[in-house]
Amino acid sequence: MFLHIGADVSVPYDQLLMILNARDIRGNAQMYGEQAKRKHEYRDVGNGEPKSIILSMKKGKEMVYGTCVASTTLEKRWRYSAMPKRNGFLTVSPTPQTERNK
Repeated sequence: MFLHIGADVSVPYDQLLMILNARDIRGNAQMYGEQAKRKHEYRDVGNGEPKSIILSMKKGKEMVYGTCVASTTLEKRWRYSAMPKRNGFLTVSPTPQTERNK
């Protein structure tokens, strides 16, 4: 099974590590994303500023995706998929209440 992350791009569930809200990324996580871009391990999926950052791994190689699909939408797609059994869990970073009210 695959998680559709936008713009005709899908990530297999068994390669999905985490989904982050792009607005919440700071510090080391932000530096990690910038490093992924320099190493060509980053793919921009969609137009404009990404709402979510997706980390996946295939055969030991990490890949970072930036997508304009919200992290909560991606979580719902994952949670309500037809996949009967999951061997892991999905981590979605919530938007802090203070950020939503700005």
